[in-house]
Amino acid sequence: MALAVALLMGCTSCTSVTDSGSTLKGWGFASDTTAILFYELWESTERTNIPVNSSGTDYYGWELKLVDVRFHKIYWAAKIDYSRHNTQVLVGRQWNDSTIIIDIDGDGYWLWTVGNKKPQKANFNWNVEMENYKTGGVLSHLSGFRIRPWKKDSVLLFSDSKQISIDTKTMTVNSWYPIGENAWITSCDDFWWSKNEGVCLINNRPDGFTLLSEKGDFLNNFIYTPECANYYNGNCYINNSFWHHFILISLGRCEMNVCNTCPAKKKVCGASYAFIRYDDDLNIDRGPLFWEFGAGIFMDSLENITRY
Repeated sequence: MALAVALLMGCTSCTSVTDSGSTLKGWGFASDTTAILFYELWESTERTNIPVNSSGTDYYGWELKLVDVRFHKIYWAAKIDYSRHNTQVLVGRQWNDSTIIIDIDGDGYWLWTVGNKKPQKANFNWNVEMENYKTGGVLSHLSGFRIRPWKKDSVLLFSDSKQISIDTKTMTVNSWYPIGENAWITSCDDFWWSKNEGVCLINNRPDGFTLLSEKGDFLNNFIYTPECANYYNGNCYINNSFWHHFILISLGRCEMNVCNTCPAKKKVCGASYAFIRYDDDLNIDRGPLFWEFGAGIFMDSLENITRY
């Protein structure tokens, strides 16, 4: 009996790892051919304490990579341990062209920039008027919010009902409303600030989309080719419309039961997003630069598939 007690005291957890892996929790783009991938690291464990047996998942680390979406090449990577037991990443979003903002359940927000070995805690400077947003408000969690580049080194975080602006240099949080000089965005399906002007994206279902300036001037458009129309709008609908970050426009996933794609792009069936490139003069490519299938899987216009 004494020996059994001693053995139990010496094995306080008796935990064995049964499986391990990583989950892609956030991603964005540093250029039109390089992606930032953020992973959460996990282990499935089994505890064999006497008399209790149990199993579960522990989230023990993070990993950030800078990769090429055309070829299987990793330009930079860093991995850290994150010791909070069973604390899970809720979501990761692109903050700028080299940084991911990480939303941690119970531990606030972190910013991880490519080139840095570890992330930094995001310490926002709240204006007095924003005190009521600290808990249970617009930044309670990032899920459901879009982040767009805006004027004077700021970003907008917005949903259908809430909007704020954050100065990315001082991390100052301000209230923001689509009124006055910003009222033009209310007629847009998506919008962002590009160089010295606002850009308004109009979804011309089922034909394509149009880019307008904040003054309503025509900038450019993208028209779906007839043989590809079903992929974008045929027997399905466009989910999440469009989102943008600096140099790419993304066509949201089309929920469909059958594979209605361009005849030359049969492998595109099941893609989550099709990415369209445009340059500083807002010239738009006539076809997708590449497709993304989720979980770090990309396919270029030549149908080469790269997995991370």
